[in-house]
Amino acid sequence: MTVIGTDEFYTGKDGNNDINKYNSNYNTSNGTVAAIWKECYTNINTCNGVIENASKVTGLSAEQKGRIVAEAKFLRANFYFLLVQFWGDVTLNTNFQTTPVTSATRTPPWQRYMISLSRI
Repeated sequence: MTVIGTDEFYTGKDGNNDINKYNSNYNTSNGTVAAIWKECYTNINTCNGVIENASKVTGLSAEQKGRIVAEAKFLRANFYFLLVQFWGDVTLNTNFQTTPVTSATRTPPWQRYMISLSRI
C-alpha cells in the first residue's frame, strides 16, 4: 500500500475500492485510509500507555517489563512509519492521552524517525 501515487502502483484484486483505484485526493475521511489513520493513532496511544505505565505493573519481573516496553516502542515506531508513508508530516504523540486532543502540530519525518530510533 505504500506505492500509491507512484509508477509502481497497480490495481489490486482484493475488491477494496477505496485503495485500489488511485486518487490524488486521499485524506483521512476515505474508507480504508480513514481506518489506517484511526488505527495507527489508536495503537500509538496504546503503546504510549504501555510505555508510561509499565513500571506500575506488579507481578512481572523487570526483564519482562523491559521486553514489553521495547515491543511497544518498536510497534509505535512502526505505526509512525506507516503514517509517514501515507501522509508525510504527521503529529508526533509520545505521551499517553486520556482526554481528546483537538490540536495538532506536524512533525517532519526525519525528526520523528530520530525520536523513534532514540527511544527504542
